[in-house]
Amino acid sequence: FKIVLLYLCVGQTGLQTTVQVVFAIPFILFSGFAGELADKYSKTWIMRLCKGWEVVAMVLAYWVLVGSSGVDKTTLTYRMLPLLFFMGMQSACFGPAKLGAVRRIVRPDEVTLASQVFQALTVLGIITGSVVGGVLLAVYPDALHVPFGWQIGIAVIGTATAFGIVSLRPEDPDRVIDWSWRKPV
Repeated sequence: FKIVLLYLCVGQTGLQTTVQVVFAIPFILFSGFAGELADKYSKTWIMRLCKGWEVVAMVLAYWVLVGSSGVDKTTLTYRMLPLLFFMGMQSACFGPAKLGAVRRIVRPDEVTLASQVFQALTVLGIITGSVVGGVLLAVYPDALHVPFGWQIGIAVIGTATAFGIVSLRPEDPDRVIDWSWRKPV
C-alpha cells in the first residue's frame, strides 16, 4: 500500500517524504505499547486481529479510490494518508506479536533458524510488494482499481493464513499496560 502511494507521487519529493513519515510515525508511537499488548494477550489473537485490520484498511482504501474518481494522483495520495497511518499502526502492532510467537511455536533449538526464516520472508514480502506494486501501476496506469484490488486479495490471504497459526495463550495476562510514553529505559 505504501509503495503504491509512493509511486502515485513520483517526482513530488515533499509528498513522498510525507508518505514515508506518515507510515513511520505509528512505529515510533505504538511499538512499545504493542509489545506490552503482545505479552498481555494471545499473540495469535493479536496477529489475527491485525490481519483482519489490514483487510478493513484495504477495503477502505479501495472505497476512497472509487470515491475519488476524477481527482489527480496527488489529491488521491493525500486522501489515503489516514489509511496509511492506520496501516502503520497495524504493522507496529503485528510485529511484536509475530516475532514473540516464534519462540513459543518452535522448539528451543529451532528459534534462531525460525526467526531467520520469518525475517527473510518479511523482507522478501516487502521487496515483492514493491516490485508488484510498481509493475501493476506501470501496466494499469489509468486503472488504479487493479493494484488496490490486489491489495485486498493479499490482505485476505494473509488473514486466512493467520488462522492457520497455532493458538497461543497469553504470556502475562495480569500485566498492567503502561500507557504513558515516558517508560524507563
